Amino acid sequence: MNLKAVLSLGALAATGFFVFGKDKFSEYSNVLENLKMDIKGIRNISFNREISFKVDVQISNPTNISIDIPGNQLVIKNLHFYTLSGKKLGTAFPNIADINLPANNYRLITNIPVSLSMAEIGNNIAEILDIIGDKDKLKIAADIEAFGKSFTINA
Repeated sequence: MNLKAVLSLGALAATGFFVFGKDKFSEYSNVLENLKMDIKGIRNISFNREISFKVDVQISNPTNISIDIPGNQLVIKNLHFYTLSGKKLGTAFPNIADINLPANNYRLITNIPVSLSMAEIGNNIAEILDIIGDKDKLKIAADIEAFGKSFTINA
């Protein structure tokens, strides 16, 4: 085979990989935009200069497309916590990678450490105590980075 034929085949193969990769990225983008999050548990609550606790978060994939991305191509960067009234309480930085979410299924991520600053909480201590008694009163949003693009999931 001559050099021109090898280069032509290489270009064709690269184009195929690009198109396949682009389609896969588009498919994953659609799935990421449809993910749902739910707080399943709050425990180990302590009060010092901040409120610290561990949280379990369930991420649900309601689509018929599985996500199985090894390594750091998909990372849950931040979890933002809010009161029901919309006041931001704080952010956790779990940096969870190596995500596997089966189609029409979920993944439970446990023991995510959270520290909320008393300064950020401000006068909402009554609301915090109410949230501790009922996890459904805590709202969550997640920042996810996938293939260099950022997504926000609001629960």
